[in-house]
Amino acid sequence: MVISFKESLTERTSNPLVSSYIFFILAMNWKILVILLFGEGDISDRMRLIETHSYHAAITLIVPLVLSILYVFLMPKISLYIQIFQEKTLTEQKQRKIDNELQLATARKKIIEETVSAEQVRNRIKLDLKEREAEIDEKIKNDEHQRKYDLLNHEHNIEIRRVELERDEYESRNQNLIKETKTLKSEISRLIKDNNNLNLTISKFNKQI
Repeated sequence: MVISFKESLTERTSNPLVSSYIFFILAMNWKILVILLFGEGDISDRMRLIETHSYHAAITLIVPLVLSILYVFLMPKISLYIQIFQEKTLTEQKQRKIDNELQLATARKKIIEETVSAEQVRNRIKLDLKEREAEIDEKIKNDEHQRKYDLLNHEHNIEIRRVELERDEYESRNQNLIKETKTLKSEISRLIKDNNNLNLTISKFNKQI
């Protein structure tokens, strides 16, 4: 019988409405339980003390029932709303976290792209500098070759001018020699003529003698 009562009690208290009803009755009448279990005096004194602290029977029975009904039927909806609100809040938090991570990823991507772009610019500048250095070296070589060519050309022109001067001097000396030769020829002709005249005069003189 005790086992059957225990099983029946367990089955009934497993019902949420019954268990909540019992809980609210005990909660509303906690003073009565304390007086009954721990109060001073005999049982009659405790009962009189309980009567002074007890509520009206309707209140004692109806209020726990109303609270139990509200708890059993309203609390799940409230819990559901709270759960939905929490899930919504968590979803929003996750979404914000995802958005923040996306923004961070976008910022990192932009930084990486800017870094890569800056690296490409630096590489391009280095390449341009190398090309410019090569052009300058080539220009220096060309200028050196041109300078050597100009120097050789100048020396060649100087040599040509020297040869021309020597040629002019030689021609001038040659002309002078030609003139002197002509003069000598004229002088020789004159001397020959004078000699002939002198011989003729001598011959005439000899004949007269």
